[in-house]
Amino acid sequence: MPVIKTTLKEFAENTSAHGVNKLVTSKGWFIKLIWLVLFLGASSMIVYQVSRLVVNYLRRPATAKTTVVNKPLLFPSVTICNLNPVRYSKVKTDPALIELVGNLAKKMNMSLDAFPYDGTNEPPDPTYPEPANTTVEQILEEYSADFLMQLNAAGEKIVKSYSQKLESLLVSCSFAGKPCSADDFTTISNFDYGICYQFPNATNFPNGVLFHNAGPLFGFRLVLNIDQNEYIPFLTPGAGIRVRIHEINSSANLLEQGHSIPAGFETSIGVRPVVTVNLPAPFGTCDETNAFSDILGCQRDCLESAITRKCQCSRLISWELAFEANGEDSGSQSNQPCEKQHIGCIKEVIKRNQEGIIVCGCIHPCRKHTYEMKTSMTRYPSTHYDPALRYTLSQWIDQGKIYSVEESRKNILSLKVYFSDLEEKTIEEEEAYPFENLLSDIGGQLGLWLGISVFSVCEVVELLYLIIHNSLRGKKTQVLAFSSPE
Repeated sequence: MPVIKTTLKEFAENTSAHGVNKLVTSKGWFIKLIWLVLFLGASSMIVYQVSRLVVNYLRRPATAKTTVVNKPLLFPSVTICNLNPVRYSKVKTDPALIELVGNLAKKMNMSLDAFPYDGTNEPPDPTYPEPANTTVEQILEEYSADFLMQLNAAGEKIVKSYSQKLESLLVSCSFAGKPCSADDFTTISNFDYGICYQFPNATNFPNGVLFHNAGPLFGFRLVLNIDQNEYIPFLTPGAGIRVRIHEINSSANLLEQGHSIPAGFETSIGVRPVVTVNLPAPFGTCDETNAFSDILGCQRDCLESAITRKCQCSRLISWELAFEANGEDSGSQSNQPCEKQHIGCIKEVIKRNQEGIIVCGCIHPCRKHTYEMKTSMTRYPSTHYDPALRYTLSQWIDQGKIYSVEESRKNILSLKVYFSDLEEKTIEEEEAYPFENLLSDIGGQLGLWLGISVFSVCEVVELLYLIIHNSLRGKKTQVLAFSSPE
């Protein structure tokens, strides 16, 4: 149509976009051809560059920003467990458990008569089992797993009565420069370490404790007696405690993330909180509900749910305190506690989980709170400190009972937990390529290759309006002309 052709020609002659007016105003076909090639080449580059920018934006990249803030800090939870889950004197009163230990002793060609072995009586017969397809370590690991499985099947009440009491474990305790006691701890249960103790408890410290000073003088100190004479023969390889430092009201995950502290040493742990904040979809994959403090809590919950479905029983009913401190619910629908007859089924589910057959689909929480730790150790007690420690022990354990320095180092350990500084590090994900950056980059490409700006886009809008207006009313009214930039 003549009207549309005239409108397009006027647009090409007056537009601010580079190169377009040259296609109309240039003299000679050769010059017009050169400008056409340049225009098409520039347009192709725009399409290529803009498509790459859009693809990069749709990837939703994220970048991590780290900030460090100095401020008063809330003291973490400290969970401790004796590496020996139950006392040997109690195991000997349980027919099923002592039979299992006795069978292991026979397999090892040893006798239980020498236990408890305290270094003064005759050691066990150091003979070895006959050669077999399995190593001694494999035998011990297998029996250890069976022992824990059978112990767990007995239920939390039995395990609690067999375990070492906090009053006999705790020699001395101080917190923020003040004495503390067994009343300041919460008792929790653990499938791997039996009965454990968590400090501080929510009753005496409902809002936690805010620290304004760093260093070991203002931290948490424990002196513990692990009582090696009560360690189960063959099944407790290490002497000490398992400790986990974690955020208040979060799961301890002692087996996976705990640290073993040996007897005969003073262990100092300086901590600094680290908060990690991840972006949810579409930037990443994380749980916005933060139902679990970390992915391990979700995996444990998944395992317990699989045991409940497959074995038609719940280990969490047998262990009433198992998730009390975590505030987590396994979603178990079984009202029957797991007992000895369920051990075979539970072992099969655990094996399937280890082989990756059970798919949990767990993802990390969007917010995770951990602690950086710097650990140092010294021998404890020192030779010249031992008399003072022995006096404390004699007052605490038995009037008149004197510990030798060897006995002290075999049974006693010291643990210090404190803030190494009052800085909290936050690692937070941010959108690396927001939409406004995409618009800016597209505008840069359009301006680079064709000189197109926002006003150039407005000219196109004006062109469309003129084409529609002149097409509909060109025959009846005066035709509107394209406005000149002048």
